[in-house]
Amino acid sequence: MIYPSRQQNWLVTILTQRTVQVIMVLWFVATVFAYWLGADGLPFDRPSFAGFSLTAQLAATFALVLVLPLIHMGLTYLITRNRPQPNLADRVPSIAVARQETVVVVLYGLVMFALGQALGRAVWGAGFGGHMHGSLFGASRHTGAGEALTWAAYNFITLALIPYLYFRNKGYSNAALSLTSANPRNDWIIILVVGSVGVITDLLIGNLLTLSGRQLLIGIPLAFVIGLLGTGLPVMVFIYSILLPRYARLTNSTLMTVLLGGLTYASFHLFDSWTAYTSVPNVLLSIIFVFFQFFGPGMLKAYLTLRTGNAWVHLWAYHAISPHVTVDTPLMVETFNIR
Repeated sequence: MIYPSRQQNWLVTILTQRTVQVIMVLWFVATVFAYWLGADGLPFDRPSFAGFSLTAQLAATFALVLVLPLIHMGLTYLITRNRPQPNLADRVPSIAVARQETVVVVLYGLVMFALGQALGRAVWGAGFGGHMHGSLFGASRHTGAGEALTWAAYNFITLALIPYLYFRNKGYSNAALSLTSANPRNDWIIILVVGSVGVITDLLIGNLLTLSGRQLLIGIPLAFVIGLLGTGLPVMVFIYSILLPRYARLTNSTLMTVLLGGLTYASFHLFDSWTAYTSVPNVLLSIIFVFFQFFGPGMLKAYLTLRTGNAWVHLWAYHAISPHVTVDTPLMVETFNIR
């Protein structure tokens, strides 16, 4: 799929794509299953949603993590409409190389997540996932500083540092890994616009501003650093620096690349600590809600990277600050006992 021209109705163009129609049908079917399987309550460990009905949770998820990212995509398109669009597929030598490297990276990621689960369960009774326990949805137990720091260090080393060094050693430049900017001014406009909308939304619905001045002064830097190391940089390097250009080469489709970016980002969080895999219905509900929660944000991150050719844009516009500072600072205050 080529980016819609100014003369085309971009919404109609997107909605007429068969893949998009299939996803819309699947979303509807998943919603029906969610109502059926979750009729007696959801099994998730999400204290922030305690007391919310299933309908309220589905509506909030739809609005905040699907509709809002689509609005961000529209803003990004308007901001970047006059700049040359990079071709991420050209950053991979061939389809054969893209296929081989994609398989290697995905298998490596599966092994690292399995080891993270084993390590976390052995030491703290809960496996390491794409997010720290309590991130975004509230903590049902105290996560100590040691667990938080170990989780961040493990994810950073295994999912960001090692893959980055591996591909740099293979001869890929930072530009080929989408880690440089061809238009810094335009990139910063996107970051400021998209980031501001996210921060304002988080402040309106979150509890960051209920913290004391001392808690904010210490908690904000902690949330920034731990979130950056534990999830921000791993997501950026593993998915949007490495896998996304290979998806672009394999599919030769902007739409499919964006969708695969969303699916991969959602898969990154399949074993976050709030999920419940204790029965077949709970497994299905966990998979449904993981994809409800993270598919939209993952698509936006992919779209930001495709439009700019710079993976840093999504990190600063829609990850490192909002939500992992604006939402997770209270978690860091509790984790590090900041009073």
